[in-house]
Amino acid sequence: MMSGKKFPQFVGGEFSGVIEQVGKNIVEFKPGDEVFGFINTKKGGAIQDNVVVTPNLITHKPKNISFEQAASISVVGIAAMTGLYKTAKIKRGQSILINGCTGNMAIWANQIAKQEGLRVVGACSAESQAFALQLGCDEVIDYRKQNVLSLSEKFDIVWDMANVLRFGDVKRILKNNGIFLNPTPTLPQIIGSLFGNLVSSKKHKVVLGAPNKEYLNRLADFAKQPNFQIPINKIFSFSDYKQAYDYAEKGGIVGKVVINVS
Repeated sequence: MMSGKKFPQFVGGEFSGVIEQVGKNIVEFKPGDEVFGFINTKKGGAIQDNVVVTPNLITHKPKNISFEQAASISVVGIAAMTGLYKTAKIKRGQSILINGCTGNMAIWANQIAKQEGLRVVGACSAESQAFALQLGCDEVIDYRKQNVLSLSEKFDIVWDMANVLRFGDVKRILKNNGIFLNPTPTLPQIIGSLFGNLVSSKKHKVVLGAPNKEYLNRLADFAKQPNFQIPINKIFSFSDYKQAYDYAEKGGIVGKVVINVS
């Protein structure tokens, strides 16, 4: 994550660590507390020895997860929660198809949706099917063998984490009043969804996540659960940060890439 188009640019938007100092009016946190959360990337990046943050951007780290795991969950976890709770307004008993169900945001979406009582169908490669089942998918489809658009089942929600489906095509597998979630929309898609949703019972909705203290606290509660999956793919040292970004950009990996600056 980078801070904008103008230089200097700051790298890294989420982190975990131990509080060294607090302001005089801060009562929620104290020196020595283990925390995780976001950093305001307009004022600096997370890949440095020390960061300064406001209390609304952090929460306490659960004791049962590592600093590396905690550093990896804020962005994808809140995006998943935003899509499910705020955008789709999920309800127990609904069904959701997650296309690309073992990606980093999908790892959270799968587990949260299952805990909230949804039927979860995932699509991924054959190599990732066992992991998808561990995440809570009720059924997993090998996208190389079956096109999800050919499914006879209709869903309340289709979330295209793989960014390969078109809303016009997805309509055929949506129930009436169903929702297509788009996590990486283009500007024309955003504009088109605003007008199209006025006349169609099936909605094309854009997922726009942002730092949210309530969701951060709920992420911590999820992470406290002993069986909740927070996979880390690889940890790089601070001196190898460039290799870390090169590795992550290759794609096709399961779990987050983390930089340890200690």
